[in-house]
Amino acid sequence: MGVGQSQSRARALAMAAIRETWEETGLVVGVAGQLKGSRAPSWEAIRSLNQVPDLQHLGYVGRAITPSFSKIRFHARFFTVDARHLSGEIQGDGELVEVGWWNVADLNDLPMRGVTRFMLDRAVGLVRGEVEERPTPIFRWRGSRVLLGVEGYFTNLK
Repeated sequence: MGVGQSQSRARALAMAAIRETWEETGLVVGVAGQLKGSRAPSWEAIRSLNQVPDLQHLGYVGRAITPSFSKIRFHARFFTVDARHLSGEIQGDGELVEVGWWNVADLNDLPMRGVTRFMLDRAVGLVRGEVEERPTPIFRWRGSRVLLGVEGYFTNLK
């Protein structure tokens, strides 16, 4: 996985995804080992579980940027990981509404924003081998128009 041409940026984004996954779900994408480095609370908790982040099993899904008129803004990267590479017990920190395991067949019945559905559908397609890894999409807005693109190219969806 590379973002632009920078492996160090890709690694930083993957590490952020692992940290966020831990904070929001209680699950660690890692292997047994002694974590060195940061003393931030999230990394201390992962260290106490004797886990070291394992980036090799992350799959990059895409990127999304919320519109400027949104009350809640984010610029997010989305990843997949096989559950066999997770440890810990599911426990939300309150940031997400419902944290748990969901059957893929039930996902269409869940209410979610268009960008979330788009990335989730892409993630499922990647896992099933129905979607090509590259190019990776960027989902963003220009004014009130949704734009779907890849690096340097955008298509107006509305």
